[in-house]
Amino acid sequence: MFKVSHTFMIIFSGLIWFAMGLFLMSLGLNLVITSILSENLTTLKRPLLDFFAHLLNGYDQGAIIVIAFALIVGFFKGRFVLKKTVGRTIARIRALPNPAPFSQIYHKAYYLLIGLMACLGFILRFFPLDVRGAVDIAVGSALINGAILYLRHAIPSAKQAAN
Repeated sequence: MFKVSHTFMIIFSGLIWFAMGLFLMSLGLNLVITSILSENLTTLKRPLLDFFAHLLNGYDQGAIIVIAFALIVGFFKGRFVLKKTVGRTIARIRALPNPAPFSQIYHKAYYLLIGLMACLGFILRFFPLDVRGAVDIAVGSALINGAILYLRHAIPSAKQAAN
């Protein structure tokens, strides 16, 4: 059985969250920008961008507001909601023997949560591009913030392992 240290498990989890956050952030930005391209302005429905574009007299300004709002929502979700998830996962990892089997990095319920998030992503395919983009940007931002929290906890774990 492949065994790894607590520090490796925490860093690995952080890097997974960071990679998924970057993927979702770039996907969301691409969706928002695609929805304001000139060839899509007459064919697509854009409830968020249309609302902000009429308020601010332009789709570019509307896109900036949608992106900024999604980043702010993602920041607060990462700092206040995912912080608890990160804390529970790190506490669970630290409760394992050191080194621990790599297969025990996450609890079984965590895999169920990942599956539910994938289903949510599939359902979002039926939403307009700007809404999908805003959700992807918010979730990506939250995951990147969560990854930073993981990596911050990895430093004390590495120092403890060295002592």
